Amino acid sequence: MLFLGRFLLVNDRLQPADVVVALGGDATLDRLEMAVELYHDGLADALIITETTATVYTGQQESLYLRNQAMAMGVPENAIFVTEVNATSTWDEARAVRKLMLQNNWTSCIAVTDPYHTRRVKIAFTQDFKAHGLNVSVIYTPDHWYRPSTWFLTGKGRQTTLLEYVKILGQLFGFENYELK
Repeated sequence: MLFLGRFLLVNDRLQPADVVVALGGDATLDRLEMAVELYHDGLADALIITETTATVYTGQQESLYLRNQAMAMGVPENAIFVTEVNATSTWDEARAVRKLMLQNNWTSCIAVTDPYHTRRVKIAFTQDFKAHGLNVSVIYTPDHWYRPSTWFLTGKGRQTTLLEYVKILGQLFGFENYELK
């Protein structure tokens, strides 16, 4: 049981990259805060926010809200980039980030996401980036509710873990847009 939760976690060794990516679905701002921290620590020269179809409680597009939050956290407007595609899956995010990276001659990024989501992000981004010579490091937000050692003790933990495995299997069998909501 412990292995199932721990396998989902990827936490690459951090090295400077061209850009840091705050992946979508960031209702608590944890991903953005971590990405902004890495930016301020000098580990990246720019910040990418992925465009999704999500809206936040204000009714505002999530990416616009996150962009404004990043500026409020001290990231200059000219260092913030938003992907063009409305991503509805992790694969969409990988493709959109790749496109933006190629347009700006960036070759490396740090992707920030939730702990349980890191393995799937690593698979999608690595596979999408491979043909273009791009590199991704994946890290997770440290203060997240997900615990890889005790995931099976709560309904939310069990549901999240099992759903991630279904999504990973979908990816491995070639269902690139295979996302269960």
